[in-house]
Amino acid sequence: MLQGMLKILEQARMQAVSMRSPVSAKFIKAFIDHGSYDATQNLMYISGQKLRNIVWAGRDPKKQKNCLNAMCNARVTEGKKRHVGSAVIDRNFPKRRWDKISDIVFIG
Repeated sequence: MLQGMLKILEQARMQAVSMRSPVSAKFIKAFIDHGSYDATQNLMYISGQKLRNIVWAGRDPKKQKNCLNAMCNARVTEGKKRHVGSAVIDRNFPKRRWDKISDIVFIG
């Protein structure tokens, strides 16, 4: 099952790269390289701090949290061109969430 999840992540990353969305590509790549797999729920998870440091390196910590919150909560309707990268994330991983108490990000 892990191989299936990694295949989905890699396909989504390539889609983000082709749509010229480097932040979404970094977001997905962080899960591929550093994420852990939960077989019971078929989800990948990663520490929020590690994800923020990989994807939004060099930004203010508050800005990093705002960006992560936007990436996890964005729901893109078809036809809107504003957040192309979020569309890739939203389309491929509708079961994503950020547990702010434990600071863990889940994607699946």
